[in-house]
Amino acid sequence: MGIPARYVLPDPDPAVVARMSEICDQIEDRPFGGADELLKEWHRHATRHTEHSEFKAYYESTSKADFVLAALHPVSTYDASATYAEVASIFAAVTSAELDGHEMDHYYGWLDAQFPGARLMNLAYWPDTWFDDPSLVRKPDGTFIPESNLSSDQMLAYAMIVSGRRFEDAPPAPDLPFPIPKNLASGG
Repeated sequence: MGIPARYVLPDPDPAVVARMSEICDQIEDRPFGGADELLKEWHRHATRHTEHSEFKAYYESTSKADFVLAALHPVSTYDASATYAEVASIFAAVTSAELDGHEMDHYYGWLDAQFPGARLMNLAYWPDTWFDDPSLVRKPDGTFIPESNLSSDQMLAYAMIVSGRRFEDAPPAPDLPFPIPKNLASGG
């Protein structure tokens, strides 16, 4: 499936990426409070605010390249023109792990923006937590119950219900095996 053409991330300017990588190293090496000018330069290019502390800890969860590229991606916002087919394609790309780390981060945020309060990625990766009832999806020994696996259409249907989002091109609502959790029934 892949990412629909209108949602493919633009390639950043290689010179900007190189400079941001240099700035990243320099900020990482500076003591707290000693990188104000570098942070200002960083923020001239970055699309989101980044704290000095993030430069000291990003390597625990991502590479420098992904950290820099993620800072250059456009901010994810709600897109009223998105179709179900587009959302489903992006969800499939994210859950199949066919994307680079920085792209995954962007599209996680994009999906969250399309389904406010639904915590779709939590449903995909931690359904026991999302449903607030591990017994629905786990055996007493902690292993997952195979027949409790949800399809992509089911996960998107849950996200649509919780967020109130509707799509004209959505397929008929699939059977949903579990009730909407009380903590999400009011939209998050």
